[in-house]
Amino acid sequence: MWYDPAFLGLQAASAEHSSSLRRLSRTGEEVVWAFPDVPRPLHEAGLQSCVSRCTEAVVGVYRGRVIAFGGLGKMEPGGDGFLRHLIVHPDYRGRGVGSTMLRHLTHRAFAHYRCREVHVRVSSRNVPATLFFYELGFLPYGMLSGVTDPYGGGIMRLRLRRRDLEEAS
Repeated sequence: MWYDPAFLGLQAASAEHSSSLRRLSRTGEEVVWAFPDVPRPLHEAGLQSCVSRCTEAVVGVYRGRVIAFGGLGKMEPGGDGFLRHLIVHPDYRGRGVGSTMLRHLTHRAFAHYRCREVHVRVSSRNVPATLFFYELGFLPYGMLSGVTDPYGGGIMRLRLRRRDLEEAS
């Protein structure tokens, strides 16, 4: 499928986008990874609640179609910020959409909320996501003790420090 990044726009996510979010995952495992706190099976009310619980949430829209979703959780000015959700439709993965979304969200966490670190949790079974975050500067620093996803993957903790991002620039 042909893709031109010039046609990707980011906009604030709203409850109206919730039905589009259901189409972003290919498998049940991806649903768990992208929406860990939304009841299964995914339904519109649960996804609307997911969007509303984010401090800030954005969708990636390509030629009128929602192809990505990302959301920031608890933001502590001068402290830590948390990336709660990031998912890209399977047809658009590996084309820079996720990187664009992540850069936007981390910029918002550092510049607007003045966080010093952004944290993300990733299932140890989700190797593509782990590599994606690592390639964009996130470093692992531990595992959540005694916590697994429903498929048995441990939950890794990764973080991006503002000073590390500034040093890389």
